[in-house]
Amino acid sequence: LLLGELLTRAPQLPLNSKHIDTLAEFFVSKVEDWHCVEGAIKGMLGLLNNYRDLVLLEDQGTMTMTGRIATAALRNIHAPSFNQSVRHKVLELCSLLLTPEWKPELRGVEDVAINMLKQCEEERDPRNLVLAFPIQHHVLSNYTLTEDQVTTCFENLASYFPIEFSPGKNDPHKITPEQLRDGLYTCFGTPVMKGFVLPFLLERATDRFSTDGEIAPALEALQMCLKAWGASFAREGLATLWSVLEDQTFRTATPHLDLFGDTWRAALATACTGVP
Repeated sequence: LLLGELLTRAPQLPLNSKHIDTLAEFFVSKVEDWHCVEGAIKGMLGLLNNYRDLVLLEDQGTMTMTGRIATAALRNIHAPSFNQSVRHKVLELCSLLLTPEWKPELRGVEDVAINMLKQCEEERDPRNLVLAFPIQHHVLSNYTLTEDQVTTCFENLASYFPIEFSPGKNDPHKITPEQLRDGLYTCFGTPVMKGFVLPFLLERATDRFSTDGEIAPALEALQMCLKAWGASFAREGLATLWSVLEDQTFRTATPHLDLFGDTWRAALATACTGVP
């Protein structure tokens, strides 16, 4: 932990490529020790953030140093098993590895996508969710997943709906409910989620046991997702959407007529995008 703290706080130590390689191998060897995970992750972050040029020099064969770090961390660490601070550092590492600067260095690393999704599972702390949602969105948008993997990811994401978060008066992190909702809805809006999210949101918006705190967010999320899924999908789904929205608008005493109307207008607007 002390070594990781040093690399984080001292970005200009007189290190050479041999030092970097030795430090990286040391941290890689420690992630299998439950008691050393926090220090190992902090050290990895220190190397990648503060000694980028030296890390990039250590390209060995088919797997880079970054690849070795990613492989060790993602395969051996199960973030949900640790406290908030460690989980946050693991998510920081995942976020960093997915940036344009570092992602090309992951060549040769197997199961990047599914292992990153596993690090996000069961997360409930808002400080971590602001990292977890973008990670999941990136993986869902850029990697090919099996149907089972997409199903598992959807079930994890659906467990957050609706977002119910009230920040404290003096919250130093300045996290807002809108920030968390946008993060969740952006994940919902990825193309691979369409087949899961559409029936889920329609059910939550129309189920007679749904509360006002579920109906309004479901319709708001649906409007956002329709726009993200695009005109082609909206055109294909207009008949289904109309049958549901018409029923709610004309055959129930819903107090959310305006939101159902807004959702239909949003669906029509999206479906007509690009139509001369």
